[in-house]
Amino acid sequence: MDYRDARRYSELDDTRWTVGAVKSIMGDDVKIDQTALIYGARDMHICNGSYIGPYVYMRGKIVIGSLSWIGPFTQINGEGGVEIGKAVGIGNSVIILTCEHDQQDINKPISFGDLIKSPVRIGNGSNIGVGSIILPGVSIGNGAQIGAGSVVTKNTVVKDFEIWAGNPARKIGQRV
Repeated sequence: MDYRDARRYSELDDTRWTVGAVKSIMGDDVKIDQTALIYGARDMHICNGSYIGPYVYMRGKIVIGSLSWIGPFTQINGEGGVEIGKAVGIGNSVIILTCEHDQQDINKPISFGDLIKSPVRIGNGSNIGVGSIILPGVSIGNGAQIGAGSVVTKNTVVKDFEIWAGNPARKIGQRV
């Protein structure tokens, strides 16, 4: 990913940022709906011309490349790191997760387990269909398409220009 058009703001704290405050920490011509919830802005880069839709929830280490579009009601948990390339479309109600609870210790509740973090990468020009779920460790190549309602399971690698769909998602085609 090309970071030349991104800005780093490591001095910001982990509080929720209002749209007015967030506008001071992003690239040019970025549009963020006033209902978006953005936490941990200190680790985010929102590049030129991107759009963050209504009721989007974002937290953690997130890079959104220029000209990308994040649809309404999408949730991005970037605790393990999320890289969204340039000109990426993310449909409504998509969930992107980068961590899960360690389930090995049967002597404590799962929700008390340590967090296991794995980054998610979405390549340039890709599209994530409405209602899809992207689990920790997933890598989606440039120009790839994830069909609506798909569940891309952890550590899956989707290669450039592949088309994946289903639950669990599997390759169903290739863009030509």
